[in-house]
Amino acid sequence: MPLKLQNYAVYVQCDGKELEMYDVRMDDEKTTSCWIPSESGKEFTVHYADESSATMMRITLDVDGRRMGSYACEKQSEGVIRDDEAAVSSTHLTSEIGTIEVTMTKADRFEEREHNYEGVGAVAKIGAIHEKSKKAGVHAISFGEQKKILPTKSLMAVGLQKEPFAVFKFRYRPLELLQATGVAPLPAKPKSGKATSNGGCERFTGAPCEV
Repeated sequence: MPLKLQNYAVYVQCDGKELEMYDVRMDDEKTTSCWIPSESGKEFTVHYADESSATMMRITLDVDGRRMGSYACEKQSEGVIRDDEAAVSSTHLTSEIGTIEVTMTKADRFEEREHNYEGVGAVAKIGAIHEKSKKAGVHAISFGEQKKILPTKSLMAVGLQKEPFAVFKFRYRPLELLQATGVAPLPAKPKSGKATSNGGCERFTGAPCEV
């Protein structure tokens, strides 16, 4: 299930499957958040949807406190934002590391700019992670290999509201850490029993056996 707020939804996909969400909650009236499992070196995609298909809005993607880009949603129903995930390190650990954030802000309309969009520009590197953060199992996001894209039209939001009306936060950690901290359930243990013999009928202690 996607992370939902009003008629809007966002989810993260990896290896063609939607990532399981844990501890879904409302942080405030316009912010919803959850935990998702992460794995080093895996590519992921962020998907969004407007179930009403009627909202003119700007959608922004921030990862680990860094702006990845803004996207115009001209009353369309769904879209996808791409990035790559890998474990990296940093000297300066901030509260934003380990967070994927999608914000939606309403606009009156979009106007085409003279220059085309040719991809994400320079993004600040995080650096090396503090030793305490390594112990906490913190991951961060970095870019994978560069991919060529065709230039597309660049749009500018007109009448953009000052504050977003919806914020979606995905806090990510390795699954083992989420399980160890009680955020995600532990895997089910295999059933075990002691085999006994009763009149030539093998059974597990406590299980019915006809002889």
